[in-house]
Amino acid sequence: MYKLALLLLCLCVSSNLNAQFFVITHDSNAETLSESDLRLIFSKQRTFWQDGQPIRVFILPPLSSLHQDFCRQELKLMPYFLQKKWDQRVFSGTGDRPEVVNNEQDMWQKVKATPGAIGYLSSEYQAQGNRNGSH
Repeated sequence: MYKLALLLLCLCVSSNLNAQFFVITHDSNAETLSESDLRLIFSKQRTFWQDGQPIRVFILPPLSSLHQDFCRQELKLMPYFLQKKWDQRVFSGTGDRPEVVNNEQDMWQKVKATPGAIGYLSSEYQAQGNRNGSH
């Protein structure tokens, strides 16, 4: 029984290791963003687009495997590092945390409805016939 549980745990963990993501924005800004730009935006260190519009960052729940995989794979950061950065900005009064959405469908709807917004979706979400994004 123990071996079966361990095997299932390994399968669950490895299934998310190959997750791919794409960044979506309210406008077409995602096409020109580098990895460095994404790190600055999602860590809330860059708060305005080049046209001066405020950036609104949306994320999936911080403890979700998709959020954690996005941080590691796309931002090349550990999720706890982002949380620490957000906490520092909130506690110092210089910023706020990203807005958390419930799921990828909510992410799509919020980003497309919010000027200046940015978020991310899994390639699996797109492959299931959902909306197109860009990255």
